[in-house]
Amino acid sequence: MSFEEYKSTVSQVQWSESDLKAVKAFFEKLSVEDSLSSESVQRILDETVQVTALGRGKVFKPIRLACTGLSSGPHLPDCIAILGIGEILSRLSSLIQNV
Repeated sequence: MSFEEYKSTVSQVQWSESDLKAVKAFFEKLSVEDSLSSESVQRILDETVQVTALGRGKVFKPIRLACTGLSSGPHLPDCIAILGIGEILSRLSSLIQNV
């Protein structure tokens, strides 16, 4: 998926209050990291589930969509680690500011 396709997809999503809660919590935890690995992303996702008191699906699905523009795909921590912290923070920041 190109970046333009990603932006188009994400801008058309009707984000619920719980979706935004999960994305914002993940963004806050991610923003203090220097680099990412699949393991560190998994830890941050698990912490986000605990902090938000939402189930894994209510956290993982909106974060996957916000980070990749896809509703399903490969192992989420791997995808996020591959895209890199700079790209993910940029995408999440843009989403949070524009919703």
